[in-house]
Amino acid sequence: AAATLQPVSVWGASGVPSTVSMYLYVPDRPASPPPILVLVHFCGGSAAAVFGQAQGGGLVAAADEHGFIMVVPQAQNPDGTGRCWDVGSTKALTRDGGGDTQAIAQMVAYTLSEHGANPDRVYVTGDSSGGMMTEALLALYPDVFRAGSAFAGVPAGCWAVSNPDGGWSGPCAGGDVTHTPEEWGALVETMSPGYAGPRPRVQLFHGDADATIDYANHTEAIEQWTDVLGLSA
Repeated sequence: AAATLQPVSVWGASGVPSTVSMYLYVPDRPASPPPILVLVHFCGGSAAAVFGQAQGGGLVAAADEHGFIMVVPQAQNPDGTGRCWDVGSTKALTRDGGGDTQAIAQMVAYTLSEHGANPDRVYVTGDSSGGMMTEALLALYPDVFRAGSAFAGVPAGCWAVSNPDGGWSGPCAGGDVTHTPEEWGALVETMSPGYAGPRPRVQLFHGDADATIDYANHTEAIEQWTDVLGLSA
């Protein structure tokens, strides 16, 4: 296959951080219309790094086989080094609030428009910081994403604790932020005010020996999303 991961220089970015950029993988034979998978990198990673993971794990081969497009966002520091995604600041946890989350939503809108993609088949996945972004996007844009799969993430909104600038949340990373399922669910509802439609399906994965993002976040996320989806924990 000749398809490769390509940068997109003009994707309609408006009012979002300039340190976020867009990459796109369009298979040689896209489906008609093609689904979209947003692939979000880990803390300090890059589009190329997470795409390499996707190649090793079989996602790129699946895109070639089934014809789905991959949107691969990238977050960098001003000096060009990789950074974590902001999933803790007010702007990032506000729908269309001008944060990293809105930047990714704009990338999806661009891909839907420019590539005639299927708006009913938009998905998101990522690990660590990318897993956190996955859960934040599902909470903020339930009308955009049909489903998401988060690896070693945290519940939507957890990363805001002791983290006003969107950097590092020690309490959340350490597993010290706990709520009832109802409280977690209410937090998601505040992130998509007035939305009454169907909620995205969710997959959650987390290693119980994780020394960076405590496994307690996995059980808290289960409580959050089972409440949102009206399921028994």
